[in-house]
Amino acid sequence: NYTVDMEAVACFAEKPIIEGFNETLTGGETIKFPEVIDNLVHLNLAFFDEEGHCFVRNSVQKYIVDTVLSGMKEELEKAHGRLYKYYKALSKPEFPDKLSEMQPFLTAVMHGCLSGNYKDVYQNIYLKKITRKNQYFIIHRLKAYGNFISLVSNFYDKPWQLVTLQLKETYRTSVLGASGYALKAVGRLREAAQTMQAGLDILIRIQDWKDAAISAESISELYLKLGEVSTAVDMAHMGLDFADLSGDTFHKWSKRCTFANALFLSGKVDEAQDYFYKAELVLKDENPDYLLYG
Repeated sequence: NYTVDMEAVACFAEKPIIEGFNETLTGGETIKFPEVIDNLVHLNLAFFDEEGHCFVRNSVQKYIVDTVLSGMKEELEKAHGRLYKYYKALSKPEFPDKLSEMQPFLTAVMHGCLSGNYKDVYQNIYLKKITRKNQYFIIHRLKAYGNFISLVSNFYDKPWQLVTLQLKETYRTSVLGASGYALKAVGRLREAAQTMQAGLDILIRIQDWKDAAISAESISELYLKLGEVSTAVDMAHMGLDFADLSGDTFHKWSKRCTFANALFLSGKVDEAQDYFYKAELVLKDENPDYLLYG
């Protein structure tokens, strides 16, 4: 059964009218919102629990989606826009510390994206309220990985490969990276690999070699966990190449270590030893007094 937020639905009983969508609820015709619910209850297609929550049968929802709303793209976007404003205003406190308090924001993201307001949703709800920019509050503090995965799926045109082009490239890269991290954390490794690869493709296109090296390394480690060692070796070598393009000493060193480790796990022990030695040379070139400990 599908739970109905009666207060949210009631906002459609208010004007202005969304032509072809809510005339019956606003009184533009003979049927009004309370009568709709009463009729559904009478037909055993909806019911209220002891706490007053309204539930509608899935068959009703499916009928509405497949028939009534079919071909109403513009009207639906306006309707979702109204719900987006409703849930955004409903959210209290402004920076919730509990998942239950954050729920209206999560619902607002869904309706905001379905209304096409991707930029406003990303900047003012997702980035500011939910993830708290680089803190990723919902993941690191609330440990709500499942909720986060459901949340970011709203930004995708094709999960987990294509983020909506209505977000600028840096935002798309951030969504892909965060999605990959969360999917990996819950064990959905192949989906994580897909989204991380999509993120890497963007980094290569914009020639962000440092982040591309980090991304390729992460994908390599992911494929090792999947047991696909040859692919892990290829991705690790790619990360090494990107690190060299970046000129960053730390990543030139660490990506050689990652590649050497992948070679070792693939059974190429001599090549692995050679790259571990090359990794040490990177540090010695930067600091001639460097000593390898261990």
